[in-house]
Amino acid sequence: MGDSGDVEITDHVTSDEPMFESDGRHGSDVESDGTSADDCDYGDYYGGYTNEEEEEDEELAEVENLWQPIVGEDTGHAPWPFTAVPGPKNTVPANARPIDYVNLFFTPEFLQKIVDETNRYACQWVASHQQYLRDHPQSDVHQWIQQGGTSIAELRAFIGVAMNMGLVRKVNHVDAYLFDGEIHDSQDPSWFSEHFSQDRFNLLLKFLHFADNNKMPSDPQDPGYKMFKIQMLITHFQEKFLQYYHPHQDICIDESMIGCTEEMRPYPRQFMSNKQHSFGTNLWCLSDSTNGYLCRFEVFKDTLKKPAARQALVMRLLQDSALLNLGHHLCLDDYFSSPALFKELHKERTTATGTVSKHRRDLPPQCVTAKLKKGEVCEQRDGPLLCVAYQKSGRNKTVFLSTATTAGFEEVQRKGGTTLKPKCVVLYDKTMGGVDISDDQVYMYLAKLKTLKWTTKVALSLFGRAVVNSYIIYEMNTTDSPKLSQHHFMISVVESLAGDYYPPSHPSSEPGRPR
Repeated sequence: MGDSGDVEITDHVTSDEPMFESDGRHGSDVESDGTSADDCDYGDYYGGYTNEEEEEDEELAEVENLWQPIVGEDTGHAPWPFTAVPGPKNTVPANARPIDYVNLFFTPEFLQKIVDETNRYACQWVASHQQYLRDHPQSDVHQWIQQGGTSIAELRAFIGVAMNMGLVRKVNHVDAYLFDGEIHDSQDPSWFSEHFSQDRFNLLLKFLHFADNNKMPSDPQDPGYKMFKIQMLITHFQEKFLQYYHPHQDICIDESMIGCTEEMRPYPRQFMSNKQHSFGTNLWCLSDSTNGYLCRFEVFKDTLKKPAARQALVMRLLQDSALLNLGHHLCLDDYFSSPALFKELHKERTTATGTVSKHRRDLPPQCVTAKLKKGEVCEQRDGPLLCVAYQKSGRNKTVFLSTATTAGFEEVQRKGGTTLKPKCVVLYDKTMGGVDISDDQVYMYLAKLKTLKWTTKVALSLFGRAVVNSYIIYEMNTTDSPKLSQHHFMISVVESLAGDYYPPSHPSSEPGRPR
């Protein structure tokens, strides 16, 4: 069995009696969240198996059995060469400031579009609420009418202030205000009122808009109906995320949750108990496993009840990202994985590794039904596709598929020494955490603004992901020594976005007054 040493082989089941422990890689270990492929029931929150579908898929397809047990050393399939050049591309000079990296994604044309639609929506709202405004002379909207619409400068300041709400913490140590001996006024709570009054900020939050409501399709069955109000954001960021970066060889696809406790018409909220936000809408994310860079995403709009629909989503994300036929290695969880998908990917010169539900068609019956003891594996191969059933402790066994590795075990470090894990488990642990890395970076500093509009929640989340992508490009491209931490990178961005903007009534906006 290659490097498995004195592992015993009996009926194609091997055991090395290892102590399987999580390697702590951003929660990506197979059972780091206390669940395995067999424990998960996705049907409750994003259109997974229903009972009828599960019963249907439990009947393995009656096809020619090409699965064969592993005999002797498993050589597998020769890996596809990785032919892409990973990292930043078409980007700013190496000595650029942090705001220059953010401006790659927040272009003047993009901001002007938001300004135009926000002002348009405010005019539409005022025109349709004349009686309400007459009955409520104290409404804040009267201030909007008096002060006029927003501008690019004010919108940039609004984004900077919203970002800074996630940065400022009530702390006692001086490092919150100092970096390299420089005092950062933006981290003082009094900084916010210098740039916005509470009423003006809330009015911008109320009227923030990204599309002309008059052009919204009237038919709910129209393909553009559900995403109409945020389609401009989706199109812009999908294009820009790939324009300035190419991912490393290891990539992954997983779901991310945008938190929203309100109803999300025209479709309902989803519920996922294992995410930072239990209620909200899903983003299907394709990320770089090395650093979490978000390459491509789709906002949830339809349930994926059948494996064929999930396979189509995976292939669409990869095709739209132009990542096929480059030798990439894709990591998936058991919501997406299937033998059919992995074979299709292999034809496109793309390898894959992932957990797989035991109910998927065309899995080897020996692996699905094998009764394993702690630390045992059952391994079968069908051409380039390897299937491994692995028993961790007394929990349900986990089944893996991979076209990227061979059978056998690999020695890994752990507290107190080393242990042996199946090679596919090691590879899965190493490459599955890309979306989780991105989520950690986004939600570490993303402010939780109170708004009833789900479109605003999605927009602020995408803004945060764009800033995280900016920081990843900065880290790989800059010649700064030392490099800024993500926290101080964002402080610099906040001060560049909002530092030169003051409301007309603020003393610093008067001619000759220092800013």
